[in-house]
This record gives sequence, structure tokens and C-alpha cells, in this order.
Amino acid sequence: MTDILCLAHRKDVDGLASHAILRRYALINGYSIKHFFVNYGDFNDAIREISDYVGKLIVVADIGYNKNFMEVSEILKKLAEKNEFLWIDHHDWSDSKLNTDIKFIIDMKYCAAELVYRTFMKDDEVSKELAYLARTHDFRLKNERSELADKIYEVISSGFDKEKIVDYLSKGIFWNEEFENAYIKYQKAKEKGFKFLDEHVKVYKNRYKFVLALSKDYLSSTIATSYLLEKYDVDFVVCLWKNGKMSFRRKNKKINLKEIAKNFNGGGREEAAGAKIDITINEDNFEEIFDKISEKIKNILETIKVLNAKDKE
Repeated sequence: MTDILCLAHRKDVDGLASHAILRRYALINGYSIKHFFVNYGDFNDAIREISDYVGKLIVVADIGYNKNFMEVSEILKKLAEKNEFLWIDHHDWSDSKLNTDIKFIIDMKYCAAELVYRTFMKDDEVSKELAYLARTHDFRLKNERSELADKIYEVISSGFDKEKIVDYLSKGIFWNEEFENAYIKYQKAKEKGFKFLDEHVKVYKNRYKFVLALSKDYLSSTIATSYLLEKYDVDFVVCLWKNGKMSFRRKNKKINLKEIAKNFNGGGREEAAGAKIDITINEDNFEEIFDKISEKIKNILETIKVLNAKDKE
């Protein structure tokens, strides 16, 4: 019988560390746990899957508010009435319209794994280290754990079994031969992915200079956008995938990417945001789609407030 349901982000160190800390909590206390590795596109499906659960501890972590969650608002309300339901996150929830009995733990000063650690495992050294690794990667810090955090992220991006990653991390195994082999193999795939990016990119300029690029599926948002930011002299980048997923990252700190992403039914943070458009992009139509998206972005930049208030002073 499952005691704990964990729904946390599946694509980054923060999400997987949140899973691992909660798994460690379950193992130490003799609870059973079921993991749902989700993102914004399939979160609602996971909620529908657990809609009949009663008497469980449900923890959502590293998933910020998205207006599409309103589609399952009644299910969320029912789950909160019949289970202990915690939602732990570090994104901006000022736009939330959810009206439920869910207990929210929201603090933008920390990453999600830090909040999970502080809530469940604050006296555990392994969980503390996991939270530190997650913070290092999520806030792009430069410290003695930066290299390890980046390598773990690349193992996650390589397609390595996420349940296995979480199991290793929960036991304090942060690196091993399996991780090393997956990491080495992924370096070759990355080079091919970077070449594809360079062959499917366009630069645009009006008030600000930005690029749009099409990525291979096996390049994560962080890896693809970091490459573009480093290579191209622009204010921000927008990377897309064939299924319509969009990722926004900035170099110019004056630009509020969250405000831009909102216009594509997305969200996130000022410095990093995501969205999804209902269109399939391929090598034949990407330039036409890029031009349409760029025109929309240019209009957004002219008509909405995309500058941080502190930068306008």
C-alpha cells in the first residue's frame, strides 16, 4: 500500500533531489512511496491518475502555478479534503487562482529541494547535501559542488532511468560508474545537438536582440539555452522543440521573461521561463514559425511591461 505520493519535476536537479529527499524520508520512517516524474505538460494527467486516493501524504514539489491547473482544480480540492496535501515550491504564485485546502509552502529565497529538506529532513546530512546540490544548480552558483551538480543534471538529461537516479541519490550515492558512463555517452550526443542548433537558428532585433532556435529532444532546456547564450551576442534566447515546447533564458537582466512567456500560455521566473505552443515544428517549417513568433515577441516587448521595476529606476 502506498503511503506517500510525490509529484515533482522530472528534468532538473532540483526536481530529482526533491524526489530523493522525500524517498529518503519514506525509507527511514518505513513508509511506501510512489513517484510521479512530471512537468507542466503532463501534471494534470498525474493529478487525474491519483484522483481517487484517500488518506495519503501527497507532496507536489518544484512545480509552479500554471493557469492550465484550473482544469483539475476540483480534483485538487477533493484530494486536499481527503489527504494531507503539501505543495512545496519556489516560483511566483501571485497569479494563482486555485481555491483548495492544500497547504502551500512557497519561498522564492530557496529552491524546492531546500524547502523539502527543511520540511521533512532538516537533521539529515544526506538530505542537506542533496538540497545544496539542487540550490547550486538551480541558482547557477559557483562553488565546490558546481561540477558535480552540472554532471548530475547531464545524467538526468541523458535519459537515464529517473527512478534509479532517485534511488541512488536517496542513499547518498551522488556519483558512480553508471552515472559516469551515461555522462560520457551524453557528451557525444550534445555535440550533435549543438550542431543542429546552429543549423536551425535565426537572429532578430528591434528594441532588443534575441535568437530563436530549434533543438533536438535530447538537449534539455538548460543545456540548449546555455549554449545559445554563450555563443550568440543577444539579450535573450528562445529555444523550441518539435512538440512546441518553448524555453526562455536571458543575458540582459532588465528583461522579465516571465511576462513574455505569459503571452504564450507559460510562466516561470524573470530570468528563466517556459511555455508551450500548440504546433509541431520541424526542419521544413521552422523559419516560417520563427518569423511569426518573433513578430509576436516584438509586439510584446513594445506593449507590455517586460522590464524589472528595479531596473527602470
